[in-house]
Amino acid sequence: MGLMTMDALDNKTMVEAHAEDNAVQQVEVKPETRNHKGSFIVEATYQLVDIDRNGWALICLDEYTCHYVDPDDLNLG
Repeated sequence: MGLMTMDALDNKTMVEAHAEDNAVQQVEVKPETRNHKGSFIVEATYQLVDIDRNGWALICLDEYTCHYVDPDDLNLG
């Protein structure tokens, strides 16, 4: 993920706080978001499942389609 700016850290902290809620968090991905493998993912509304300790956000479109993405690429609903 590289170096994070202060805004990126604030966004990551905000996403982590929302992920800890018991309610399912709906998020949208920003245009041209790539997953941890570098592939573009579909612009849609996803469920935020978790933020791992390496800083990746796990988001799922449905029970079969999930991606690890940079939390900075999420728009919180």
